[in-house]
Amino acid sequence: MKNVFKVSLATNNSSLWVLVTGSGYNICNMSQGFKISRILKKGEVNLQVGNGAKVEAIVVGSISLIMPSGKILMLDDCYYIPKFILNIISASMLDKRGFRINISNGICSIYYGDNLYVNGYLQHDVYVLPNVNAN
Repeated sequence: MKNVFKVSLATNNSSLWVLVTGSGYNICNMSQGFKISRILKKGEVNLQVGNGAKVEAIVVGSISLIMPSGKILMLDDCYYIPKFILNIISASMLDKRGFRINISNGICSIYYGDNLYVNGYLQHDVYVLPNVNAN
């Protein structure tokens, strides 16, 4: 068992991307734009969600995201879990790659150097990143 995720944002939009500070994993629920690095063995990576259910990651790989700014954010070591409702960008994974995240007054801004990639907005205790699309 890897992590416990509790996301309180109720939505039926499975293409949303959110920034999460409590996860060490990038997770996507879509195969569009996903480049497989490795197929995972059954039971190799299981994550526990807030209601206690376990969900299995199928593959790990990379996905290119087009930010509203036009910049491309490549998420490496991203787990493909089709049962997840939201797509998750790990703040700690971005930090390890040199990205800077400013959070203030319900807005989070993701920068690399002085370049703004995206602004996210707090909705039900989760920072939603609008208009982020898989390449």
